[in-house]
Amino acid sequence: MVILHYIDRFDISKDLNSKFITVLCNGMSEYAVSHIVTKCYVENNDIDKELIHVVNKRNGFIRTLYDIMPKIVHIHGCWSYDTAKFLIAAKRRGFYIVWSPHGGLQNWVIKNNFYSKKLSRIIMYQFFATTRCDMIHVCGEIEQDNVKKLRWNKNITVIKNSLVTQEITVEQMCKDMAMMYQNIIDKNINKEINISTQKAFYSLIKAGLIRDDIALRPGLNIISEEERKNFTQLKYND
Repeated sequence: MVILHYIDRFDISKDLNSKFITVLCNGMSEYAVSHIVTKCYVENNDIDKELIHVVNKRNGFIRTLYDIMPKIVHIHGCWSYDTAKFLIAAKRRGFYIVWSPHGGLQNWVIKNNFYSKKLSRIIMYQFFATTRCDMIHVCGEIEQDNVKKLRWNKNITVIKNSLVTQEITVEQMCKDMAMMYQNIIDKNINKEINISTQKAFYSLIKAGLIRDDIALRPGLNIISEEERKNFTQLKYND
């Protein structure tokens, strides 16, 4: 499983969200290959530099997405146009999206500078970006309740942050996160199978029901010429 984490500024020395991403990348090494995409990277020896991808005009969001080809795109942060733009761009291209607002949708955060800043950002990008997520990850029940009250997206999972609470260990947090990623992939498994593959499976099932001693040999006419082509296409596509 390949996971892409996006955050506007990656700075382990000052930013708690950057530390959270680092813990996930290190703790999930058994379950996934992780990459970190950011616009601004402050170097630190606690993270492997090969995991970091700095995007700019020459090496943009879309190119980085297709270079990495992740199964899951995990977005971190809230109220940022670039964050929302990356989220929407990845979703439009068929990638599964997990979004961690990291408290950004708490009601007291929204009320702070609501008319001067938040309202315009909600209208321009934040509401739409929230609706496009396959899953919103929150770190506690209070945050979950506040996000539910907005009714922007009903897909919410609570996984506590081991950096701010002793109620969960780093190991358990990483296992829960990996399970959440896998559940999203499993839920959308039908999208992973293209039409040709589905037709070939149907042909194989039909052939198995009709013939007791079927042998899948090259050139075998399973039921019809069209179904034989489906099977052949599946074989060479794989």
